Amino acid sequence: MDQSTKTIRHHNKPRDQRALWVVGLMLVGAILVASYVYLRTHYSQVATDLAAERLALHRAFLSAELEKYKYLPFVLAKDSTVQTLLVQHQQKSPHAKQQGDLVNRRFASFVKQSGAAALYLMDPSGLTIASSNFRDSTSFIGNNYSFRPYFKDALNSRDGAFFAVGVTTRTRGMFYSSPVRQNGKVIGVMAVKVDFSPLEQSWQEARETVFVTDQRGIVVLSSDRQYLYHVVGPLSDGDLQTIRKERQFAENDLPPLHHGARSLYDASEISLDGTAFIHQSRKMASQTWTLHYLTPASEVEKRSLSALALEGLALSSLLVLFLYLRGTNLKRQSLRAQADAKMQRRLNQRLEREIEERKRTEEELRATQGNLIHASKMASLGHMSATISHEINQHIAAATTFIAGMKMLMKQSRLDEASGTLERIDSLMKRMTAITRQLKAFSRKSDQHQSPLNLQDAVTSALAVAEPRLKTLDVHLTIKPFHTPLMIMGDRGQMEQVFLNILQNAIDAVSDQSVRKIILTMTNMDEMAKISIHDSGPGLSQDIETTLFDPFVTTKPHGDGLGLGLAISTKIVESFGGGLSAQNSNQQGMGAIFTVQLPLLPAKSKKQSQTSLSVTKLEETGAS
Repeated sequence: MDQSTKTIRHHNKPRDQRALWVVGLMLVGAILVASYVYLRTHYSQVATDLAAERLALHRAFLSAELEKYKYLPFVLAKDSTVQTLLVQHQQKSPHAKQQGDLVNRRFASFVKQSGAAALYLMDPSGLTIASSNFRDSTSFIGNNYSFRPYFKDALNSRDGAFFAVGVTTRTRGMFYSSPVRQNGKVIGVMAVKVDFSPLEQSWQEARETVFVTDQRGIVVLSSDRQYLYHVVGPLSDGDLQTIRKERQFAENDLPPLHHGARSLYDASEISLDGTAFIHQSRKMASQTWTLHYLTPASEVEKRSLSALALEGLALSSLLVLFLYLRGTNLKRQSLRAQADAKMQRRLNQRLEREIEERKRTEEELRATQGNLIHASKMASLGHMSATISHEINQHIAAATTFIAGMKMLMKQSRLDEASGTLERIDSLMKRMTAITRQLKAFSRKSDQHQSPLNLQDAVTSALAVAEPRLKTLDVHLTIKPFHTPLMIMGDRGQMEQVFLNILQNAIDAVSDQSVRKIILTMTNMDEMAKISIHDSGPGLSQDIETTLFDPFVTTKPHGDGLGLGLAISTKIVESFGGGLSAQNSNQQGMGAIFTVQLPLLPAKSKKQSQTSLSVTKLEETGAS
């Protein structure tokens, strides 16, 4: 190695070292970014799970608080002293004042024991005649609350519930009411007011951000008073008029709560006064209220950054250690540089030769691939030609039989019957034109149009085509129909082809037998339509039973069939979600049973399809 080469490598070492530092720092940065994303997602999920638990707990406490006092108006409405006071008040009895004092003291005692904010009694006009706060300056006695919805509900014999700002006390609360009845007539209204200030105080002491919105989206309870009476969404003019009429929120303006989300109820993250929160909400079970729980996003950020700082410190330490070890290894590697250069040149030469060989291999592969494609096209062409020949021969045979019959009818001047036979021939010709399209289902997925189909119609059409052979060979056909339409989703032409193939095979099987009998059975089992064709032929041999549905497998003499009918039928039935099977009968004197099973349409789809499809009913019969 000359001196110039040594000098170049000596100058390259610091450059390589700097490059390693840059790459290392970039790698650490990428890892830290990915870690931050993961940590933030993880701690967000932790915060979300914790918030869900706290939300469930607050929801349970709030529900208990709401339910705790609902019974009081109902119980006191049945109190005899309450009913007596209402009667005396109505009759303007001189004892009414004394009775009122008694009821006032009872109400005050109940409030002290239960923890309710107030209990009070109103006559049918809405005038308060007794109240637990009768000693206070804000006593309800003498005030009329007939405009409140809870009073109107109770007056109409319904229990009432209404959240509002008190007209007299200017404090918020939930008002529950029950009608006071005597002899089935409402003579007054008993009401209780529930104060939620202690519950809100507990939220504040726990340093949690919790608030409740009513059915209109107005904040009615909150751990932070600045959010009270704010609206989370727009209010309609009708809602505003109702609120003013019922004086629900006194003189409060109901400003919008700017949360930065399209809909607060669907938002997982919101912003209030520039502070980001993770948001969760739950509907209250017995109220039209929604409880909201907010977790500061900054807590998630702090935990994520703390974990990230530790991770960054660990990665930086590993990077410094790696680079130190790398520097020591560079000294040893420089000693092997010359030998490595020679080996590299030899490897490059070998690589060039391998590249040339690979190019030649790729050219040969492309040529071979072209030959395979050409061979595949030729095989498909031969396969399709054989299939079309087999299927068209069946229809030509049926058409030949119809033509012979039509000639005989015309000689006998039976023109109406000859015209019907001519229509059958025309139908066969139309089906022959569709055979090529139908037979494609054997080699590729069919493009047929599927629609609701009554299998009985397809069986009837197939029997019409097979009828001449049945009569010619004196085959006794027994049909056991299912008297409810068997509706499936499929293609009628293809299903006719399936049943015709199976019938033709059954006719071939019994043609050489002394007893020629075919039984066709239709059933409905486990939401599946089941069509069985049972013949009195010799049955299936063991060597043919496993390969019966493979292409070009046949038990017929050479030249009588190509062995494609059952393979095609299997492909058609499977494309409609069903299956075709065959087995030997265990009934004496009978041969093979071929069974077609297809999924039935749901009940709703059946009703819709029956309005547009004609249903052909097959009556049980024996024909020969």
